[in-house]
Amino acid sequence: MAQTTVLACIIQTEPDQVREIQKSSNGRHGTLREKVAVDLQPLSDAKDSRSWLYHAYTLYLFTCNNLKDVVVLGYSFGVLCALCSPIFGFGPSVGLLKILCKTPEMLIWSWTHLLLFNIHNQRDPEAILEDAINKGWRPLPAKRLTTAEATRLMYAMYPVVILSSLYSGGLGSCLLEMFACLWYNEWRGAESPFLRNLLNGAGFLCFMSGPLEILAIGSGSSLLGYPRAVQWLALLVFANITTIHTQDFRDVVGDKLRNRRTIPLAIGDASARWLVVIGVILCSCVAPAFWQVGLAGFLLPASTGLVMVFNLLWKRTLEADSFTWKLWPVWITSLFFLPLIKMGSGTGTRLL
Repeated sequence: MAQTTVLACIIQTEPDQVREIQKSSNGRHGTLREKVAVDLQPLSDAKDSRSWLYHAYTLYLFTCNNLKDVVVLGYSFGVLCALCSPIFGFGPSVGLLKILCKTPEMLIWSWTHLLLFNIHNQRDPEAILEDAINKGWRPLPAKRLTTAEATRLMYAMYPVVILSSLYSGGLGSCLLEMFACLWYNEWRGAESPFLRNLLNGAGFLCFMSGPLEILAIGSGSSLLGYPRAVQWLALLVFANITTIHTQDFRDVVGDKLRNRRTIPLAIGDASARWLVVIGVILCSCVAPAFWQVGLAGFLLPASTGLVMVFNLLWKRTLEADSFTWKLWPVWITSLFFLPLIKMGSGTGTRLL
């Protein structure tokens, strides 16, 4: 009864309405979607008074949680690989001037695709109710716009990301990301724990390859014509698929209450943790071997990975699991530096 009252206060509905929403969330997604669309109206009826700054901030709120682990990570990967263009067969190493000129296009590409995905994800009725408790500042629970307005914005983003990709590059990554986004959010792909990891891997692939294509090869070309790059991306996708559920340990209690099936809940906490350990150890060994960088290259991912798995196995608290998730991008970024180490060894143009 207390939970019902809290939810009622947060989304400003009557307790009976909230009970109806909670009951609907057990399977009748259509009813729940309609109910939330009715309940979550803007706080102000003066829609015309909302300035462009208001709308810009609303767009920022949709994406701010993922800027570092998606946009910045993808940009860093693109720059580091482009600096090693000869070993991928792209041509001469990209210079600083070109990096600076292409930076806006790379960031816009990543941010617009992230915005599209997050609108899909955050407009789900159950997500709105959950965000109303944990992340009330997000646009929909904060009533900065209605679900109908969010849906119109979502559809408007499709031509934006396609045109951006046609102009800058990364069209193949764009199309794959759109498909994975629909499968994950609209076709309930996220409800299967193992499929969820695979779709996360597909998204990771797109957000890494898109900026790289823009900087290294430009529009009208594809990374599929560069086997070395394809092999490297495949290895990184494997690293992502086997370890991305690191993010789920910090949310086990909430996921269990919502009956959301994640890897830790599907195979057990201990098994899920050891799956991450195996993935980190395997990729920390295979990636340096792939680039033939020797001990110096091995130490970088091995050291960051060791800190991550130690924290994951020996400190199983909510705070420790949250910190482990912060260590994950540090470890994955350490893998990004391996081509640069190869390039600096003076043997970067020799393929395996």
